[in-house]
Amino acid sequence: MTSQPIGRARASVSRSRSWLDGIDPVAAVRGGSRGFSLLVVGGMAYPVAVRVVPELGPVWLTITAAAAFAIAALRVGGATTPAVHGAAAAALSYLLVLPLVLMVPQARNVVQVLLTALTALVVGALTGFVAGRARRVAPQAGKGTRRPTDHGRRSK
Repeated sequence: MTSQPIGRARASVSRSRSWLDGIDPVAAVRGGSRGFSLLVVGGMAYPVAVRVVPELGPVWLTITAAAAFAIAALRVGGATTPAVHGAAAAALSYLLVLPLVLMVPQARNVVQVLLTALTALVVGALTGFVAGRARRVAPQAGKGTRRPTDHGRRSK
């Protein structure tokens, strides 16, 4: 016969949880997919954007990446640590697009790859943090609102 941990034993069990337990995996994969799509479309639109507005050339990919990382981290779902969740979703979007980036020999700059990964983590964490704060302030489960755990499905 086994018994449930009580008292201090229960507290020590809860402290040994992994940082991954605070992430909503479904929302993170959806966010990573959304960010990946924006990174691909933004990269493909680069030649058109530079042709239309030449001044965008030096900053187009940077703006596209920052926007994609923010969009990836925006929906925190049921995550208990939204900043970590946002960073994970943004990093996933970059990891998904990285093989496409590395196909181009000029893009195989280790410093650029690491700085972009760091940007994904920072932008994702900040966006996740802000989205988590907004979720706490928003009205809870009223008619026509979404609950944090419904993963973007509309309530009926």
